Parts: sequence; structure tokens; C-alpha cells
Amino acid sequence: MELIALKKDELRGRLQQFCDLYHHCFNDHIDNNIIEHRYLQNPIDELFMFVAIDHGKIVANYSVTPNYLQYNGRRIKSALSLNTMTHPEYVGRGLFVELASMLYDELRKQGYWMVYGFPNYISNRTFCSKLGWRDIYEIPTLELVIDNPIGFDRSNVFMASDYAISPTLEKRIHVSKTEMYLHWRYQSKPYTQYYCIKTQSGSWAVYKYYQNMVNIVELHVNNDTDLVDLIGFISEMVINEGLEKMTVWSEVNSKTHLGLEKLGFRNRYPITYFGACVLNESENIDIWDYRNWSIQMGDDNVY
Repeated sequence: MELIALKKDELRGRLQQFCDLYHHCFNDHIDNNIIEHRYLQNPIDELFMFVAIDHGKIVANYSVTPNYLQYNGRRIKSALSLNTMTHPEYVGRGLFVELASMLYDELRKQGYWMVYGFPNYISNRTFCSKLGWRDIYEIPTLELVIDNPIGFDRSNVFMASDYAISPTLEKRIHVSKTEMYLHWRYQSKPYTQYYCIKTQSGSWAVYKYYQNMVNIVELHVNNDTDLVDLIGFISEMVINEGLEKMTVWSEVNSKTHLGLEKLGFRNRYPITYFGACVLNESENIDIWDYRNWSIQMGDDNVY
């Protein structure tokens, strides 16, 4: 068995092996287009995928997606923790921890500040006990059941065909979202249709349909009026499509969170772990207080 970092050409040659491993681990389907988009079409042209190969096939994997976090006008190299997979026949051999150690060492060499992510209840304890992670928060899902549409000013909201957005005024730690990033994350993602809406003053939201609801994966508002108009617009979509509710994430201690509560949103399941591992201590930023973050549902790649 060998543990190696895959280069892009090597990943292209093993795409089906990656998909097969995903199926064995999660009993779910994923195809080449999704993997190519996630790892090979990222605007940041770097691949961080460490795998264990036995008898010519991938039997374990740990991968991250490189991106930037932004804070006080600065962009800092970071990585979103993604697929952690070990074939059932190879569980218990410590492959995940070995791959993580190799991956994090490489990220340090490349000047990355931190790895962050949203581990599930199975992997969270391993991340925290063996990989040096700490939990920052357990993020609840804000949910609004729609019985009647919320009134809004139609002249203020419009569907957008692009992701040219106004520069964010957000001062908390957040994922840097350029037009190129948003196009990759939403507009070009295979098999999932996202919708972008904007207001005349530059507030914007991205949403998608899922089962009996609408997931608002991005919500960025400049004032209370825009919040009501964006949520009102989406509530009309929920009614028109015969759906039941909408969901969103919103950090506590923010005007947006208070505004959503006023509109009737309440904390519900699912509750999502949010944690991180600092790779470079040179940044004097308190990441362990969730009040210092602005995290959107779309920052978790599963949405």
C-alpha cells in the first residue's frame, strides 16, 4: 500500500475509482462530473488530495478545497475540509489520520492558515481527538414554514443572470466570494440549479429547491427593507411551487438574524458542526468565538 498526493492528471485517470470508493463508503452515487467540478475546476488552481492506494485502487482519501477567508479587508489562504473516505475493508488501520497528517503538512508548506469545515457526528470526534481540530459552534438551521406569502416590494427585487455583486461590507471572518468564485460554486455546479436574486441597493441572495423546501444558501442584506423584500420574494416562490418552508443560516448577534426572527424564522434541525484546525499561528485572529464569523449555508459544500 502507498500513501500519495494525487496530481491533477493522476486524479483524471482515477475518477471512477474515486466514485466507486464514495459509493462503498456512503452507499450513494457520485459521478465524474461532480468530482471534476469540485477539484479540477476550482478557480484556485491547486489540488490537495491525499489517497491510499492498494492493488492499484484508491482505498482511502482525504481532500480539501483551497479558498480564501477574508477579514478586515485581508484575504488569507485557507482550505475547506471535504471528502474523508476509507473503504469498509480498510477501516481501523489509521489511514485517515495518516493522510490528514500528510495533507496538513503540505498545506503548511504552501502557506495555508487553517483548515475548517463541517464534520458530521461520526467524524467530528476523530477530527477533534486526533487531528488537532476544535469545535467553534454547532450551527442551527433557521426555518420558516410558509402558510401565506410575505408582502414585499416587487420593484425592489429582480432575478439576476450573473454573480456580479457589490463588495461585501462584512467585517467578520467570512469566505471571500468573488464573481469567479460564485460562478464556480453555484452557476457551473453540475446537476444543481441555483437562483440568484438582487435588490436595487445591492443586497442579494442565492437559493435552491430541495425536497419540500427552499434552501437559502447565501443571504447578504444591506438594510431591513431589503431583507423583507428578499424573503418575501422567496416566500412567493415557495407558495407557487407548492412547497412548505424555507431554511437559512444566520450568525447570532447580527441585525440579519434578528430580522429573520421577526419574520418568523425559528431554530430547527439539522444542527451542523463547524470546526477548524489552525496550521499557522502567525495570524492574530480569534477564530474560536463564533461571533467573529459570518458563515453561510453555501459555505458547506453539501448544500
